[in-house]
Amino acid sequence: MKVKFLSLLIICIVMVSSAACGRMASTEADGKIHLTYWTLFGGGDAEFMNEIVNKFNQENPNIYVNNVEVENARYYTKLQTAISAGSGPDISVVHTEKLPEFAKLGALQSLEKESVNWEEFNQNILESTIIDDKHYAIPIDTHPFVFYYNKKLLKEAGLLSDDGTPIVEESPEGLVSFFITLKEKLPEGIIPYSLSSEGSDPYFLWWALYHQLGGRGVISEDQFVLDKEKGVQAANYLKALFHKHQVIPKNLPDFYRTFQSQKAAVITTGVWATGIWESTEGLEFGVMAFPKLYEKQATWGDSHTLALPISETMDEEKKEAAIKFMKYASEQGAIWAKAGHIPVNDKVVESTEFNELPYRSSYVEVADTVAFPASSIHNAGVKDIVIKQLNLIWAGKASSKKAINDMEKEINELLKY
Repeated sequence: MKVKFLSLLIICIVMVSSAACGRMASTEADGKIHLTYWTLFGGGDAEFMNEIVNKFNQENPNIYVNNVEVENARYYTKLQTAISAGSGPDISVVHTEKLPEFAKLGALQSLEKESVNWEEFNQNILESTIIDDKHYAIPIDTHPFVFYYNKKLLKEAGLLSDDGTPIVEESPEGLVSFFITLKEKLPEGIIPYSLSSEGSDPYFLWWALYHQLGGRGVISEDQFVLDKEKGVQAANYLKALFHKHQVIPKNLPDFYRTFQSQKAAVITTGVWATGIWESTEGLEFGVMAFPKLYEKQATWGDSHTLALPISETMDEEKKEAAIKFMKYASEQGAIWAKAGHIPVNDKVVESTEFNELPYRSSYVEVADTVAFPASSIHNAGVKDIVIKQLNLIWAGKASSKKAINDMEKEINELLKY
């Protein structure tokens, strides 16, 4: 009898989703529904997300969300492996850029039947989370590429208006003139524009310029659709800032530190830097959307979304609890915005709590002009190829035309698989 009882107990533990033991999938010994939530946040992001999770747990005594912080560099590999092995979290953070990969590979549950008011969200950001006409995630923010400036240095150069914004003409020539004036008038040792010579940030700027020119994605439905002429034009404009006009020094050891130490008048990067600048003593800075140089306003951006990994052990009660937390997190955008991110829930954007935060209202409308990558499982690979080829342009090792042509060849090879 003892052996039989033990066998039944083991079967019940293993088959937690069965009819006999299904309640174990929802409530545990303490009577609460326990949810495992994987995040990839560090620093201030981790602090503010913990605040949201703790607040939810306090306000919902029947649910406990366990926030598991996974190392950013290993996050997506670990998440994919865990889901494949049937041991994934109940809720996971997924960047919009990665969402199509996980959704199209069947790793995420769709949210079509869930009680979510999709009208409450910024529609540009929400659209990026819809894969094959299905909702797969609840977005909690967007973190786009923006334009930061040192007010004191711009004022010394005569380029700060009375309302504290830069005096810059929104045209290709106007921005160049702005930087050249800074170069001429700034004290020795102070640079006009701090930007990395390789990697993500110059890619973000190229992406913004290309989409302002009216270009569309790099790929669409797994076909190369980059307008090469516009891609070359955008690359040549940025290349000239490095080489011809020399307003961006090449190979800065730390372009964030350069701006933070007030050795640069301007830096362009993601809104996540807002918290860094706020905590820097003596730094008087402003922030705005990257200037509209061409036919339409556009910039690079990504979003953090909350998704439900596919699971055989999640019953309806647990799923409802998970959705409740996801909706709650999206409504706590005023807390999350302290990290610099733009909330995507319209109620948050309109709230007094959010609008009392400094700086954020200066770039909140950028959410409407973020240009997202295609809905493709190849986004990560395509981005790596684009950055690799663009790096050759900034380094002066390849012409823009050659790099864009080589980009096309490599991406088409990738898309065959």
